[in-house]
Amino acid sequence: MMKETKNKRAGFLDEVRGFAILCMVVYHGAFALVEFYGVNVPFFFENWFYPIWAVFAGSFIFISGIVCRYSRNNIKRGAQCFFLGMGVTFVTAIFAPSVAILFGILHFLGVCMMLYGLGESVWGKVKPPVAIAICVFLFAITY
Repeated sequence: MMKETKNKRAGFLDEVRGFAILCMVVYHGAFALVEFYGVNVPFFFENWFYPIWAVFAGSFIFISGIVCRYSRNNIKRGAQCFFLGMGVTFVTAIFAPSVAILFGILHFLGVCMMLYGLGESVWGKVKPPVAIAICVFLFAITY
């Protein structure tokens, strides 16, 4: 007899995050074509594309923040994500120094996961309207 396992995955959030990842892969593929191979990708420099790119990246970051609550060890996962980002920094610094990624989404997510893991007991006590106000404030001063 098979033992039942409890699935703690949030299907809809995984689907949205997967879509955001696909969108970022398309963006970075277009970036590589333009930057490294000189291919003309018409939509890449269009004004309408920048807000769409921001929505894709922002939704990925937002969903990743929501699903942090499902992780067993955010500090470990954050460190892994951060060091993957450092690998990207190392590779781009060597092979594409003109567009080296010094602090990208992987670095950001890694730091955020580690901070969440360190303060997990505190973050759970913050009321949602206060948390939203803090996030909006931090976004506004760092934009």
